[in-house]
Amino acid sequence: MPRAPRSERHRSVGDPAAAPSETARYVKSPAHTAYALDVEALRQRFALEKVPLTGAYFSDRSQDLGMAEVMLSADSELVGQTLLAAEFRSRHDLTVIGLRRGGVAHARGLLEETLRVGDTLLVIGAWKAIHTVPVEHTGLVMLDLPAERDE
Repeated sequence: MPRAPRSERHRSVGDPAAAPSETARYVKSPAHTAYALDVEALRQRFALEKVPLTGAYFSDRSQDLGMAEVMLSADSELVGQTLLAAEFRSRHDLTVIGLRRGGVAHARGLLEETLRVGDTLLVIGAWKAIHTVPVEHTGLVMLDLPAERDE
């Protein structure tokens, strides 16, 4: 599947071009810029099912997702690559939401950052995907895995 141009993937919420014109109203005030979305119109337009925000739907799924820290060893295939070039998300079904290098946390520009030995990645995804990381890739070392998931 072809990727959207970079400019389309990185539009901000305050960008008027990012809003669906029929279902959003652009609101600008001295303090901030925002969109007032008509959620019901969006639901009908895309034939979406209404899902309650409370109850078993979300609590059942909350145990399916998790976070873990993964460190790159010297023999990791990721060393010298960017997350984008390595297609990390597509290959591992995990999203990197943070990078720690030498005690300094990085949260911006992660996709284009060239990875180094010793970098620690904070990943989020399904527990099944998290548990397969050390098995599939000997160059990645799992650091922090909650005790309840080790059972």
